[in-house]
Amino acid sequence: MPDSGLSLDEECFCEHLEGFNFLQGVTEGQWGLHEDESVKWPNTVIWVAAAARGESPTRFYLFFDLKHYPKTGPTAYLWDPASKSKLDLTKWPKGSNDVHMVFRATWNNAAALYAPWDRLAAAGHPEWPVKHAGLVWKPDHTIVNYLRPTYELLHSDDYHGA
Repeated sequence: MPDSGLSLDEECFCEHLEGFNFLQGVTEGQWGLHEDESVKWPNTVIWVAAAARGESPTRFYLFFDLKHYPKTGPTAYLWDPASKSKLDLTKWPKGSNDVHMVFRATWNNAAALYAPWDRLAAAGHPEWPVKHAGLVWKPDHTIVNYLRPTYELLHSDDYHGA
C-alpha cells in the first residue's frame, strides 16, 4: 500500500469528510470545508450555516484542533477567515438557553465552544458523559457529531444573531 504522506489521524478525518453524513450536510448547505493554505494539520477550518437574523452573518467559521482525531474529540473556536484569527468576541452568536451557554465568549478566554461535544469543555465536566450521553465525543464519532449540534443551535429559536 503506497504511503499517502498523511498521518493516520488525518487519513481518518479525510475519510470522514468523504462520508455520507458530512457530504449530505455540504449538499444541504449546512456546513463546508473552508480552504485556507495557511491552516495546517492538525488544524482545519469548517464553516457552519446560521439562520438569517437581521444583519448577522449566515455562516460562522470554526477553527478546529484535531490532534489525535478521532480517538480524542475535536475542539474549536470561532474564527475570522479575513483576519485569520479568533473571531472578535463581540461578533460571536448571541441567544438564550443553550445558545447562550455554548457560545459563551467569556468562558476560558473563548478558547472553545462550551459544549459537551467539544474536547476542551468536556474535559472539565466528568458528569457530562452521563448528563449528555448522546453529545459527548466518543472515538467512533465523526466530525459531523460536532457540526450537527452546532448547526442545530444556530437554527434554533434561541439563536438571536451575532
